[in-house]
Amino acid sequence: MSLPEAVDRYTVMRLRKENNVPHELEKYEPVTGIVDKELIEELYKVNKTMWPLHEHVMRLPNDGAGKVAKYLLKLNGERSDIKAKIAEKYGGFKEKKTYA
Repeated sequence: MSLPEAVDRYTVMRLRKENNVPHELEKYEPVTGIVDKELIEELYKVNKTMWPLHEHVMRLPNDGAGKVAKYLLKLNGERSDIKAKIAEKYGGFKEKKTYA
């Protein structure tokens, strides 16, 4: 697994723990000693914003999800950009997702 993906999973595991969902936070904690705290927190904030939106989209009828789904995709693009910054700074695979 690439470092950016491990950092992303770490932030998601933090959110899962905060929301009382089963998690494997300890498995991903070593990345906190490798990657700048600022980048980790930046990615965490995007994932934290995405979490309730994703839950909201999943509960909406298909015709009502348009605006929220587009915002969620925008945030996912920001998330991808942050992961690319981590890959650029620390090495690893850079993915780039684009959404219309």
